[in-house]
Amino acid sequence: MPQQHTPSPAEPGATSAATPAFETLSALLHTRYSCRAFLPEALDRATIERILALAQRTASWCNAQPWQLTIAS
Repeated sequence: MPQQHTPSPAEPGATSAATPAFETLSALLHTRYSCRAFLPEALDRATIERILALAQRTASWCNAQPWQLTIAS
């Protein structure tokens, strides 16, 4: 069961009305957890491709794009 988190106070100068994008990001960051076990079922190829398409959008230092993947099924 994920640990409950207490919201941190707003940054100085931040507005009280959060944008929908901020609310989405906040919800994702507050519900993240370290997965210690996985289900035995394999992911279908379409799901893996969707995850990889999203991962390609992440930033890298100086656009170095230093990551490589090996996918085994």
